[in-house]
Amino acid sequence: MVCVPSDVIWDITYACPLRCIHCYSESGRRPTRQLGAPDLLRVADALIAMRPSDIAIAGGEPLVVPDLFAVAERFSRSGISVTL
Repeated sequence: MVCVPSDVIWDITYACPLRCIHCYSESGRRPTRQLGAPDLLRVADALIAMRPSDIAIAGGEPLVVPDLFAVAERFSRSGISVTL
């Protein structure tokens, strides 16, 4: 039996301009380790192949990722709901 996730949470970056003490990922206090555009889209395609119903993009602060909207659009065009 193949297990397919219905929902995926993707922490797309550790980059964050804040230093919140309650942050579970310690974003803003560790290296950003952010993928470039080709790799982001490659990961997006791998997630799309899993066919989840929803992908939540989190982080860090996902809005600091330059290619965030290209990634979100790729999910949306594939019929996958995207939340931030």
